[in-house]
Amino acid sequence: MRRADTFVGSAWRATALYAILAIATTWPLVLHLTRSLPIDQGDSLLNCWILSWNADHLLAWFWGNKAAFQDYWSPPIFHPAPLALAYSEHLFAESLQIAPIYALTHNIFLCYNLLVLSTYVLSALGTYLLARELTGDARAAWVAGACYGFALVRLPQLTHLQVLSSQWMPFVLYGLRRYFTRLRADPLGWASVALVLQNLSCGYYLVFFAPFVMLYCLYEIADRRLWTSVRVWVSLAISAGLVGGVTWIFLKPYLMLRALGFEPRSLAELQSFSADVLAFMTAAPTSRLWGWLQTFPRGEGEQFPGLVTPLLAAIGIGTSWVSLARATALHTEPDPGRRRVTVVLLSLAAVYAAAGTLAAVTGDASWRVGGIRMALHDQWRVWGPAVLLASAGLVLSRRARAFVRGVPDSALGFFAGAALLAAVLATGPVPTVGGRETLLPSPYAQLYWHVPGYDGLRVPARHGMILALSLSVVAGYGARFLLRRGRPGRTAVATLALLFLAESTGAPIGLDQVLQSPGWGIPRAVGLGDDTPDVYRFVSTLPAGASLLELPFGTPAWDVQCLFYEQAHHRPIVNGYSGGSPSWYGAMTDALAVVGSNPALAWSALERSGASHVIVHRRGYLGRRAADRVEAFLSAHGARMIRASGDDRVYALPPS
Repeated sequence: MRRADTFVGSAWRATALYAILAIATTWPLVLHLTRSLPIDQGDSLLNCWILSWNADHLLAWFWGNKAAFQDYWSPPIFHPAPLALAYSEHLFAESLQIAPIYALTHNIFLCYNLLVLSTYVLSALGTYLLARELTGDARAAWVAGACYGFALVRLPQLTHLQVLSSQWMPFVLYGLRRYFTRLRADPLGWASVALVLQNLSCGYYLVFFAPFVMLYCLYEIADRRLWTSVRVWVSLAISAGLVGGVTWIFLKPYLMLRALGFEPRSLAELQSFSADVLAFMTAAPTSRLWGWLQTFPRGEGEQFPGLVTPLLAAIGIGTSWVSLARATALHTEPDPGRRRVTVVLLSLAAVYAAAGTLAAVTGDASWRVGGIRMALHDQWRVWGPAVLLASAGLVLSRRARAFVRGVPDSALGFFAGAALLAAVLATGPVPTVGGRETLLPSPYAQLYWHVPGYDGLRVPARHGMILALSLSVVAGYGARFLLRRGRPGRTAVATLALLFLAESTGAPIGLDQVLQSPGWGIPRAVGLGDDTPDVYRFVSTLPAGASLLELPFGTPAWDVQCLFYEQAHHRPIVNGYSGGSPSWYGAMTDALAVVGSNPALAWSALERSGASHVIVHRRGYLGRRAADRVEAFLSAHGARMIRASGDDRVYALPPS
């Protein structure tokens, strides 16, 4: 049977299968698309609010309001702080995707859930197209697409839409591959569009993915010997300029925050959100097959890729290595003496490299072997000689040079190297093993100090998605090798595919789990439309100049709901929930938490907030007496209750 005749030879049929898998992986989300959110109502609510804010502005602009984006970067949260949208991801690309559906339904839960499902399908489809272009085998490409689209690393990110939104990365590489193969402008143009969409989907990938795009272009130029092609360099420069110009529009507000006192992320903060080396043996607790594998659990530390993808990747690398060794065997050395010297040089280089690796991983540069103490005081004392010896071996041996150069038109080596680089970068500025610092090299630290953007991102571990993409492409080569072995190989691939689906799912996933803040009451799950609390319906009737402060204040479980319901009443709120906050927010949180013990401080903070009305959520306090104390405090300072609705009270504050 010809390859084109296979069922997954059509991208449409491949996509349909991915869609079915996406529904199964996130089950029972598909049954609750219009009324529930996956996992919890924390960051998901923040992202829903951002999406609705964007969509409202897009639709207003579409219907002719040319000033629709005038206040775009300064939404009415953390009032009156400017540029509050830039405290988190702006999700503009995702908002473009949902704009038509939002215009028809105004159901932000539906839009959000469709986006979540689309990240699975589009990630798989993009990788399928890329792997099909590279391997020439649609069946192997479908396996590669599944490996990335449903990678195990996605499971702990189900509440982070921006992290799931990595679907445009394979499309970028696919477009670039077709451009270098055909040297036509249209695939480069589509690659540029995909890169813009990726940049506007997630700030992490804007920064983290850019070096890999550059390295891939250099690989293709070197592999095809295009160094002197003016046409190629001009085309790439124009593409980079256009992508950079569009991206800059959305980058500038983030840079402006620095002028308002927002400091770079500290190395200590980055270190706490870096992947420990043992993270690659730690799975998401929600994995049905691997949830028990908790080797070294920590925040953003679940990087275990499962067994199937690494196994297929190992097969791809191993078989390519054998083929390459056979190909380069033709380049035998005519001089036996030169061959022996080359073997000695490369063997010594391997010994030095092994010693350096051992010292780096263990964090101990001294050992006793057979009663003899060996010490290493400087990493360069091993890595320097290792590089020099290996270089000398390459200079002497034609066969070694041919082996390193590789087979023309094979990108497997690039993606294997990209996977290794992404894994190293994921470990952050100071790689650790079990929480203990090592002497492993840290390119991330150099990027932090010398490349703009890296000092503003706090989670180096999110390189794990680039690792998953690179590893999945290499896995496609392994699947191709097996599929070409006849029926036994096809049976092996089918078995591995079933195992992969079992190890990559967390279904049935949780829905609408409400955040809890220790020391405070638990809010109810949010709702849309008729389920919007009556207090917010009332607030929407307040004068246009009214501004709100909601109590409890500064408590994530309640602040995120205050933020979400802003879209129901459209009044400025002093509360906020995001990846950052204004400099005064922490002090105001502390002041409003001591209403009983220091009412003067609390009232002073309330006056400085500029709020005209206060909403008291009595449910947010532990016990009736605590809630009564807050209301008594407001009444004692002249506040007047103007609405009581269930557990909620609205107070009008006296003019300051």
